[in-house]
Amino acid sequence: STTQEGKEMIQTFIDKWQKRYPRMTYSLQETENLLTFTQFPKGFCCEV
Repeated sequence: STTQEGKEMIQTFIDKWQKRYPRMTYSLQETENLLTFTQFPKGFCCEV
């Protein structure tokens, strides 16, 4: 999946759980590097 798809999935998760788990969802919103792996070439994770 792409970075944009990942961001959309995270936002959907946040929208669902924000009222029940505000600290956890806040943490997700503040983590800029959470989806950095989506910028690497496919198969790169297997080489690292």
